[in-house]
Amino acid sequence: VYVCNQAATVAWTHGDVEATARYSRETVELSERYGLFFAPIGALHLAWCDGNPDGIMPSIEMLLAFGTQTGTTAFHLELADAYRMRGAYDDALSAIGRALGFAHANNEMYYAADLLRLRGDTHQERGETSAAVEAYEAGLQLARERGSVLFASRLTARLEQLRAAHEP
Repeated sequence: VYVCNQAATVAWTHGDVEATARYSRETVELSERYGLFFAPIGALHLAWCDGNPDGIMPSIEMLLAFGTQTGTTAFHLELADAYRMRGAYDDALSAIGRALGFAHANNEMYYAADLLRLRGDTHQERGETSAAVEAYEAGLQLARERGSVLFASRLTARLEQLRAAHEP
């Protein structure tokens, strides 16, 4: 079950909806069969695949009720992304703010650069180019400081695309 859950998380980190859904369904099925606590994480990933923020919060609440806060930053990243996919940009930005606050307060900084990437994506979709650039640059700096090659390359690509789209 753990391997399926990790595979779903890696697929989600890369934005692969199909693989995330496949591994998450297997995570939920095996967790329910063997009575393990990974089912809410699988359900959370599946809700993200569907762009359904309403399906994510119950999983977050269940995980917190289990007594775990590990991964809360990533779970709120998924929640914010689901809001963004739905076009609920204010809710997405609010969720990003809460997740960044949690990340800083609990030193759970792994996904902080990706949260800033998502903040940039949200601003870009709203047509707020300068806010998008500011978020991408802050995320890129943080990714480089933390040695996160995946998030740094993703943020670099976003900045290059944005600049290319706005060059004369």
